[in-house]
Amino acid sequence: MLKTIVVASVTCMIFSASVAQHGDTVRASRKWEVHGYLKDLQTLTFNRDFSQLLTGNFIHNRLNVKWQPRPNWSAGAEVRTRFFWGEEVKANSDFEKQIRNADEALHMTLVWQPNASMLLQSYLDRAWVEYQKNAWSVRGGRQRINWGLTTLWNANDIFNTYNFLDFDYEERPGRDGLKIGYAWHGMSNIQVAAVAGDRPERWVGAIKYFANYRQYDWQFIAGLFEQRGTIGMGWSGSVGKTGLKGEMQYFFARQMNLSIEADYVFQNGWYLNGAFLYNSTGISKALSNWSISSFQLSPRNLMPTQWNVAATVSKEFSPIFSATISCLYAPGTNLMIVLPGLRYNMATNIDVDLVWQSFLAEESGSFQSVIHRAFIRAKWSF
Repeated sequence: MLKTIVVASVTCMIFSASVAQHGDTVRASRKWEVHGYLKDLQTLTFNRDFSQLLTGNFIHNRLNVKWQPRPNWSAGAEVRTRFFWGEEVKANSDFEKQIRNADEALHMTLVWQPNASMLLQSYLDRAWVEYQKNAWSVRGGRQRINWGLTTLWNANDIFNTYNFLDFDYEERPGRDGLKIGYAWHGMSNIQVAAVAGDRPERWVGAIKYFANYRQYDWQFIAGLFEQRGTIGMGWSGSVGKTGLKGEMQYFFARQMNLSIEADYVFQNGWYLNGAFLYNSTGISKALSNWSISSFQLSPRNLMPTQWNVAATVSKEFSPIFSATISCLYAPGTNLMIVLPGLRYNMATNIDVDLVWQSFLAEESGSFQSVIHRAFIRAKWSF
């Protein structure tokens, strides 16, 4: 009952803020910021030889509001509401559980009248209050604490790892916790953060020191991750025109993630990115059966496989049309994921995307297709 009141109240607050922002008073528009989007995503899932098709669809509305009543104080709330229907819902008895954020300490998800083939879910995705004065900042509540520097695999993001296959979640998941920061000359700063989980043993707390030295950004992390110690470091800079980034995180159970990236932008607009990930506890041999359910990622398990390399090529052919293709390969397991995509900007605030995901791997001694997924998405931002 409490979560129903909270989520419904925040949703009403966001709508009220939208009215205030577009009202006649200048004072109200300075205090409130409201934006969001409405998306429709069609999913087509094919089996290995395209002989079977499973369809799904959902409409996704997101409302974001920020309120700044005083110069030093601000607050934010964001609600995402999704309406799922189709064969994907009907064929998966655990569908409601799988779309929930497992890292939330407070269960602020509402499911409205679910049935066998459709589900309407509202989720309080962000809810925070922040105080800033001079070099200090304190933010408490549901928020994203992003300590990662790389693009594809964030070894240093120990609070809220995201799944790179979930391209439709641009904001990425958040956690319930507290973050305190202090910044001094240049870019140097210290952050201390702690977040709660759905169980006491899932508590995470750490401190990060960040500084720029010889044109490179450096960060060092130490803390506790789910009752075990962890240390890490990251760097970001360039050699000539080539960008270089890297992250390493070690968990005191003889477990380590190491990610390294390099990227380059050509004069004609082509973009090239190469990435490497080593997961010390990942799989290093081929499996007899693969499933996309294996990609339930966490800070300690950024990939189910031990050795991983990836390459991405993208190009903006015009201001309204762009294309990208990524290919990931895991030696030892012979897992390959191919991820092409197209984007077309129909209007200033309307985008259409076509995204493909093909999973191929060695199974029973032969390299073959596992599953293929196609996504067609239309997005209206406001």
